Amino acid sequence: MKKIKKILWRIWAILRQPSKTYQKVYNEGLGESMLYFLTILAILAVVMLALGTVFLSLFISRYFEDFPLIKWVSLPSLAIFIPVSGFVLLAISGLTLHLFVRLLGGKQGLRQTFKACTYASTPFMLSLWFPPLFVVTVVWSLILTWIGIRELQKMTTAKAIMSVLLPNILIITAAYIMKILL
Repeated sequence: MKKIKKILWRIWAILRQPSKTYQKVYNEGLGESMLYFLTILAILAVVMLALGTVFLSLFISRYFEDFPLIKWVSLPSLAIFIPVSGFVLLAISGLTLHLFVRLLGGKQGLRQTFKACTYASTPFMLSLWFPPLFVVTVVWSLILTWIGIRELQKMTTAKAIMSVLLPNILIITAAYIMKILL
């Protein structure tokens, strides 16, 4: 029960007082932040399963009348897909961010970058089930990421912002160029 209270406190704290929260988690191990991230993914999976069941039964089931097994296979696969894809995306984004953190002078190690990523993903992960919030939560997650990098990597605000923005600018630019070329 203590772990659940601690995780719920962290959810509230990272959204309301990110600098203080990052300062409090500076010395904790990566395992605690990974447990936090897994909890956020579990909440997302439960919400998506509940919404998926309702959506499937109300709107989609009539299209699968000839294949009733599909709806019973697709929902459990969603429960597996969400945590697996969440950790894969965390690994990719954490490693990419850490590359730019290192280039801009961060010396506190990969563990601190991953902690910044896990906690910063909170608003986005909690809003994935409700698309109208995407823009706001993506921006808030980016802000939480640079605050986390600043606090956990002991970087200046400008360098922390640049380490977060540069990979995103490069990805957007590459996507735009690919769109033009294709």
